[in-house]
Amino acid sequence: RRKFILAEVLWPLVVLIGPMWLISLQGHQPAPPLGGDPAVAFSTQPTIIPVTLAAPATGDPGDSTPPASETEVEAKHPEPAPRVPLPPGAEPATLLGALFLSAYITLCLLRDEVPDRMLGLRTIATRRGRAGATTLVVALMVAAVTLTSWGAAHAEWHWLAPPLVAFTAMGVLLLLAQRMDDHAVTALWLGHAAAALVIVTTTA
Repeated sequence: RRKFILAEVLWPLVVLIGPMWLISLQGHQPAPPLGGDPAVAFSTQPTIIPVTLAAPATGDPGDSTPPASETEVEAKHPEPAPRVPLPPGAEPATLLGALFLSAYITLCLLRDEVPDRMLGLRTIATRRGRAGATTLVVALMVAAVTLTSWGAAHAEWHWLAPPLVAFTAMGVLLLLAQRMDDHAVTALWLGHAAAALVIVTTTA
């Protein structure tokens, strides 16, 4: 049984950010119809179609129907159906969730450092020590506070989110300094839940 070093950081990024990028790319690149050429099916260039027009006959023997004339009608290919875009704050909110999830997993590894070391598990806490894992938590918390402040400044969500995340970060770091790892995990979970509620209910 082994754990990859820093897997607790890469896994949340892949799980949360990967699907968001895929959804964004699909929203900007709609799929062509079955059996159709994307370059032709969604082309905006007009196509010239020759159409034969003839005046209708009146049924009068003396009436001379003018000869049929060929004209050109300009037709355009149908436009693709528009896709529903993502909400403006969806991508930064997903990145914020990835940062919190990484911090949460790192805190759990800090809490379980002693039993993991006894079992020979390779985690960031057992390989880099408590100082290395704590440094990672500090970096994740700083990034979370910065991203939340940026989102509020750009009107992505309510201004109440940055102070919630900042107070959560300060509480977690204070509990870590006192080696109260169990309480630090709980504080992070509660703070993340409160900030997520504010962001979800106020995202445009």
